[in-house]
Parts: sequence; C-alpha cells; structure tokens
Amino acid sequence: MNDTQGFATTQAFSTKYGIKTIADMVKHASNVRLIVATEYLGRADGLPGLKKVYGDFTPKELVKISGAGSGFRYKALLSGRGDVVEAFTTDAAIAGNRLVVLGDPKHYAPPDNLAPVVRDDALQAYPHLAQVLGVLTKRITSAAITKLNYQADIQGKDPKEVARAFLRQQGLLT
Repeated sequence: MNDTQGFATTQAFSTKYGIKTIADMVKHASNVRLIVATEYLGRADGLPGLKKVYGDFTPKELVKISGAGSGFRYKALLSGRGDVVEAFTTDAAIAGNRLVVLGDPKHYAPPDNLAPVVRDDALQAYPHLAQVLGVLTKRITSAAITKLNYQADIQGKDPKEVARAFLRQQGLLT
C-alpha cells in the first residue's frame, strides 16, 4: 500500500484531455484548474516539488482551498470548481466517486508505504501475529485500502467492522 501525495480527476476530464499521469497534466496545464490546499503551494512535496521534477507547470487556474481535511477539495472537484485535485492516493473519495488517480512516472512524490509496528511483548504473547501480519501486508494494496477508507469515511460504517469484514474476506479471521 502506498498512500503518497498525488492527484485525482474525474473520469470525464481524464478522457476529454487524455490525462492519465502527472506528465499528461503538465502537458495540458492550460486546460487544468488545479484544486489544492493552501499549504500545498509551499511544501517541498507540493507544487515546488512537482515543478522541480516535471518542469514548468502553470495551470489555467489554481483553486486554493483552506480548511481541514480533504473533503473540501473533493467537494470543489465534484461541484465543477476545478478539474484536478491534490490528493493522497488512498483517499476515500477516490473510490467513492470513481476518480482517476494520476500516475507518477517520474516519482515526484516519495512513497508513503504501510509497515506494521508491533511491541515485542505482543509478539511474545501472540507468536503467530508476525506471520499473520506478513500475510496481511501483502493483501492491503492501495486499491484495497481506498475501498476500506470509502466504507468507513464515506459510507459511515464502523471502522472496526470494516476491518473485520476485510480480514474475514482474506481468510485471516473466522
């Protein structure tokens, strides 16, 4: 699973301009209204990092959103205020709205991979835990966690129940 910095857009916009990657977005910058959190404009892994890796990128419009949480940015995208949204690649709204996550062929955003961390006393008390976590980490893909996030964050399901259902589906819980 990789929950890294990225971009998402609607299927309609992706199809209209052939935008499937960040490189495509940069190429079509004159057509892109980019929705970003105001903090994104100054962060090293934000707009400055994007320009450093992909070159000059001046979108048609920068739609700056302030406020906590990515929900405001996705509302702006879905209401038509912009065309591409700054995203974390496993945001719940991606699965919930069938958005297209733009590929990053030049790897501008560093990976943000999941890794289990377990106390030694827990491993001693439950020796089988290390093996189960080893199996689990291979099954929690970016697509899988995006769907799980959607169930908890958008559909309002209890996160514990979402996790239990996933573990049962994977044969890791009876």
